[in-house]
Amino acid sequence: ARCSDVTNGLASHKAAASCRQSFSAKDLEGKDKLVRFYTGFPSYDAVISFFHHISGKAGRLHVWRGQKAEACRSAAGITGRKTMQHVARQLELIDEFLAVMMRLRLGLLVEDVCFRFGISSAYLSKIFTTWIVFLAKELPLLFPWPSVEQVRFNTPPQFARYPNTRVIIDRFELFIERPSALRVNCQMFSHYKNHSTFKALIGMSPGGVVTYLSKLFTGRASDKFILSNSGFLDLIEPGDNVMADKGSEIRDLLLPKRATLNIPPFLGQNRSQFTAQEVDDTHRIAALRIHVERAIARLRCFRILRGTLPITLAPIANDIVTVCTLVTHFSDPLVADEY
Repeated sequence: ARCSDVTNGLASHKAAASCRQSFSAKDLEGKDKLVRFYTGFPSYDAVISFFHHISGKAGRLHVWRGQKAEACRSAAGITGRKTMQHVARQLELIDEFLAVMMRLRLGLLVEDVCFRFGISSAYLSKIFTTWIVFLAKELPLLFPWPSVEQVRFNTPPQFARYPNTRVIIDRFELFIERPSALRVNCQMFSHYKNHSTFKALIGMSPGGVVTYLSKLFTGRASDKFILSNSGFLDLIEPGDNVMADKGSEIRDLLLPKRATLNIPPFLGQNRSQFTAQEVDDTHRIAALRIHVERAIARLRCFRILRGTLPITLAPIANDIVTVCTLVTHFSDPLVADEY
């Protein structure tokens, strides 16, 4: 009996320990290097400043209750949603925010986050979806599409040969688990990546800041289809110049906007080599376009975007990519800080 009591006592002690919060935002105070590692924000002050900016709205968030729960409430004619204030909160608001950012930045498994913060997996699932959707709506308000004047003012000297460059575009591709439905899998499959993927159009200003991110398209969608259906062309104004990879032959789409395309030259059917001027142009454009590839590399510092996204996160994949992209705006520009 005594052994049984000891065993039960140890089991209850382990259960209590597993529910004890071992990590909080206070642990990062004054530790900017750790802040960058855990969240992607450049400093603790940046985290606190942004959190104070959103905390008023965050405190009134409506918790996501799960697809089944919301469907049942809708079928019953219940339109209101239970607010966070009326749900047993397992964490301080700032620690909820930190848990979400750590999952994005480090690509942590649900069990790992739950253990660090002493919360249940069901609770983490609810707050993760709630915060991601919320941040995906709030962050774009801080970083709107810049005007021509703003782009020109922040254009560094190395773009002197291309002064009308408004945006440098490229494709961002994200792996996702293979869907079980055959038709959906056919739409998601990318022959280029030989995997089921999501695609997005990403654009960077000459100053080194990501200024455009389209919604996600399925892996089967062509670059031209994405460009035509993403809303990107609606932002282009007469006189703008768009810099792109040589495979992006989209002049016909830019022509109605009275905009121009700047891509590296490529060989035609009747030529075997580039001219000296074309070689020089290729090197110059490649040296400038490399910065948009660096922007994508910075985006992939959020490890949730490095591997294969679970199919369960597909409904909020757009929001996940949006949040990760816009958080990089708090860091120094990729180009301007070098010149």
